Amino acid sequence: MTALANLAGSDRMAGIIALLERNDVSSQASAELLRGGKNNRVIRLVSDRGAPLVLKVYFRSAADTRDRLKNEFSFARFAWAQGVRTLPEPIDAEPSEQCALFEFVAGTKPLYPPTAAMIAEALAFVQEINRQRFADAAAGLPTGSEACFSIAAHIDLVNKRIGRLLDDHAGNGAKPWIEGKLLPLWRMIENSVLSGAASRGVDPERTLDEQERIISPSDFGFHNAIARATDGRLCFHDFEYAGWDDPAKLFGDFFNQIEMPVPHEFLPAAAGSFLALSQHPRNLAWRMRALLPVYAVKWCCIALNPFVAADAARRQFAGHDTAEIFRQSLERAARQLERAQYFHQLGEWLTDA
Repeated sequence: MTALANLAGSDRMAGIIALLERNDVSSQASAELLRGGKNNRVIRLVSDRGAPLVLKVYFRSAADTRDRLKNEFSFARFAWAQGVRTLPEPIDAEPSEQCALFEFVAGTKPLYPPTAAMIAEALAFVQEINRQRFADAAAGLPTGSEACFSIAAHIDLVNKRIGRLLDDHAGNGAKPWIEGKLLPLWRMIENSVLSGAASRGVDPERTLDEQERIISPSDFGFHNAIARATDGRLCFHDFEYAGWDDPAKLFGDFFNQIEMPVPHEFLPAAAGSFLALSQHPRNLAWRMRALLPVYAVKWCCIALNPFVAADAARRQFAGHDTAEIFRQSLERAARQLERAQYFHQLGEWLTDA
């Protein structure tokens, strides 16, 4: 138990032991911290009683009250109940101590850049989890942790992230870059979206109809995927922000992931798949096109998160060495800003599609 307590945190052990005992897993099981998680501790457990499992211990803080366990576990249980098998099986959870057990999936990091077949697997996953989104079983799923259901909400999300970076004391190191590079482009993008909405007669405050919302895996992409050791097929994981959301937001996030960004050449194929989820595809097409650069800027802000004290604490909790994080953060933000500029200059191809 000592080895596990060292990895999971002694303050969580009462709940973890209860969770393990319910599932006939010994607290003396071999425990190994898996690297890669930015917000949580992910531990591989191996005992002589069965297949390896993953123990996930979620970050918690008075400054960040999001229930990551609830979002991830309810999403995974719903997906498995619908027959989706391209994610780890959820085994059990202990909400009181914010920890859960999942199937361990053996494999490797996916190839990069992604192939057309990999893109098809990712798009199929989104389609599969939304096949029964109007069923009663989906009604109890939470909203995504940063869900947006109006144009104004999408814009406000980015404005709040920029404001947090500028207000936080730790943000001082990035402040000149934010004010000199990020803010000028963001104001252009913001004005473009609002003027585009006005020209189409779209009220920025109007709430998206419920039938146009989807069950979103949220922070979704190949950075949160495993190529299975058995057959190379993709297994997607990490759904702690999942829930009901605007499909245009998922589309924007999918093409703006920092670690393994999806190449621009796959925009048409992905757009076609997303539009198939909508009863009003022309409206969705405009939102996806308009919000692409908005979410590119949001991911610029995410790249700068290490400059915010609360986010730095999450990375330290997850066991990361922070020595190079500030430098890498600014480099990633600069690359992401170029992506935002590209998306801002795109033509109307998506709306026409």
